[in-house]
Amino acid sequence: MGDPERAEEMEDIIARYGEVQARSRNWTVTRWRAGARSPGRLSFSQEMMDGDVGALSGGWKMRVALGASS
Repeated sequence: MGDPERAEEMEDIIARYGEVQARSRNWTVTRWRAGARSPGRLSFSQEMMDGDVGALSGGWKMRVALGASS
């Protein structure tokens, strides 16, 4: 990473990493929402689904994690 002759290559790698990370985050959110919407699954209200996941309590965040992994 400290090689000045490969600086341009490292910039490309970092940019690609950012793209993959954003895509992964979007996929995870889409997946948990699909699981949360399934009848009888995780009991999320529409308000919770539309809101900020960070504002949920620890128990609800656990359900988010379960929805993302199912």
